[in-house]
Amino acid sequence: MERIIDYVRWYSDISLTTLPFNEVDNLVFCALSYWKFPDMNWGHGKHTLRECYEKLHGDPVEMKTTDTDDSMAEFVRCAAESRRFGDLLVSDYVEEFYPEVPIQFSAVTFHLDRTTKYIAFRGTDSSIAGWKEDFMISFTETKAQKLSLEYLEKHIRPGKSYYVGGHSKGANEVLYAAALLPERKKNQLKHLFINDGPGFCKDVLDPKLIDSIEPICTAIRPEYCVIGKIFEPDISDCRIVKSTQKAGMQHSIFSWGIDCGGLALSKDYDPQSLAIQSILDRWLENVSTEERKVFTDSIFDTLAKDGSQTLFDILGKGPASFENVIVSMLNADPMAKETFWKLPEAAMREERKAADKVTVLVKNEIDHQPYLLDAAIALVGVLLLLLPVHFFNIVMAAALFLGFAAEAAYTLRRLMRSHWNTKEERTRIMLCIILLVIFLLIVVKEQALFVLSSALFGGGLLYYAYYIASKLKQDRKHGTFYWLHLGEAVVFALCGLFILIAPQGAIRWYAVSVGVILILDAATHAVIRLLKIRNEK
Repeated sequence: MERIIDYVRWYSDISLTTLPFNEVDNLVFCALSYWKFPDMNWGHGKHTLRECYEKLHGDPVEMKTTDTDDSMAEFVRCAAESRRFGDLLVSDYVEEFYPEVPIQFSAVTFHLDRTTKYIAFRGTDSSIAGWKEDFMISFTETKAQKLSLEYLEKHIRPGKSYYVGGHSKGANEVLYAAALLPERKKNQLKHLFINDGPGFCKDVLDPKLIDSIEPICTAIRPEYCVIGKIFEPDISDCRIVKSTQKAGMQHSIFSWGIDCGGLALSKDYDPQSLAIQSILDRWLENVSTEERKVFTDSIFDTLAKDGSQTLFDILGKGPASFENVIVSMLNADPMAKETFWKLPEAAMREERKAADKVTVLVKNEIDHQPYLLDAAIALVGVLLLLLPVHFFNIVMAAALFLGFAAEAAYTLRRLMRSHWNTKEERTRIMLCIILLVIFLLIVVKEQALFVLSSALFGGGLLYYAYYIASKLKQDRKHGTFYWLHLGEAVVFALCGLFILIAPQGAIRWYAVSVGVILILDAATHAVIRLLKIRNEK
């Protein structure tokens, strides 16, 4: 599947006069907005895209992008060297970036002809400030939104018509600025392109503000859509586009599919992205605007605490950076922690719904293909016979030791760097102590691991006995299976109770006995089913 860079190459010699502006050109302009254009205060003040590229091309240090995609430099080169885009005038480029506020805003105007322009608002770059603003739209109007309105008010001039578009946060700014624009300037808007961008939080802005501009809006979103469905704007003209990427990476506008000069459309969204959106919706329903604010401040202040300014700075520090975030959240404001835990709670509720569906499917599959369950039971029985008694003890002990050693080494290094500031590292110190205590309990007092494994295994057998007993009522009409299942329920219930009270010395005898019982049970089921099939024939 082709992408927008291929579109730029295909139509490089076809001007906008020959082939008029279309929705794919909109994607190209939004992608170009991620490029850091040169200062426009040189020459006559208005320059073609090709001139802008040539001004920076000779200086690799100045050939900057916002790190949204590795192919950005090649994309800009192709566009700048093409007739379709390279000859277009570019003006009114602005960029505001103040991480301490935070503000991450940028916009640029492309002149399609003498009377028509395209204004592009840049989406979220890799900066922590930009991502914090993304979260801030859930509880307040952001400075970037207000700057987008100021930009349209200043640069929409009489006698001209305007396309306005943006990607991600830039798309949200399009909605905000166009909806609040004075009526006389709003009438100059030709069309708006909302490329996978969120809408308005109803606690901050009335979503009905979009009603006045909805007839001229087109929303374009990838199949795996998450960002564009947050506070999803009510736009009837919505296109779902395919992508060359997987999962959340489909948010990148550079990955969207192109087919014969148009969008490569899909019929529906990816079910997994809809499940994620359902979790986010449930979370937002249960979190107040004040809780969102405290949570956002806590998490992004944590990310920037060690001097990181971009997500790439964080990723460059490896797993330690993510541990810093987790530990800092444990020490965070109580409201922030409470808000954070509401997210996995929402996920668990959605997961339970999905699990219930899976359980029904698995149960139906087992009912139609019961030999699958028999095979699983036999396999467990064989493992109990073959694996050494201390196998699981050794694996668990080794895992705990490695976890303790890694955490202790990292905590010690952080203590040395902080000049032994134990107060700041108290959570990590406590974690090291807990891991050490558990490891020593297992090594010195083997009974501790025996009690834990007995509880897990015995409980599993009791649950299996309950599962079998729950089927007795429906098996009454099948006499043979009824008595078989009744016997199984009793035997496995006794086995489960026995392991809960058995002394440690009896563990090997117990493992062999249960293994044999499981194998015989699976074999009995198989024989009865074969006889039943034979009789039916």
